[in-house]
Amino acid sequence: MGVDDKTGTNGLFAKAVPGPSKGPCGIWDDASQGECGGQNPFYYIKSNMETNSSFVKYRDPASKAPWLYSRSKKEMYTYEDEESLAFKADYINSKGYGGAII
Repeated sequence: MGVDDKTGTNGLFAKAVPGPSKGPCGIWDDASQGECGGQNPFYYIKSNMETNSSFVKYRDPASKAPWLYSRSKKEMYTYEDEESLAFKADYINSKGYGGAII
């Protein structure tokens, strides 16, 4: 698995790709071979990846954010779910903040 370091994301995010990326494949780019790699909608993570026995689900104790890892595929995915978003919403409300960007 590789991370395309030429995307100009300044470390804010990186797409999961099965090897060094051959191109940006972002919002304004055409998908190569029909789809972009490493972009999975929430419903797909919940229905296909969390239920796939090759992935183990972990949860970060500080952020409460889940992550999936497959040792056999050598793939890792981080995401937000109901529990992590509820934790963040509770924190925001307890501090009296006006909102969040996720």
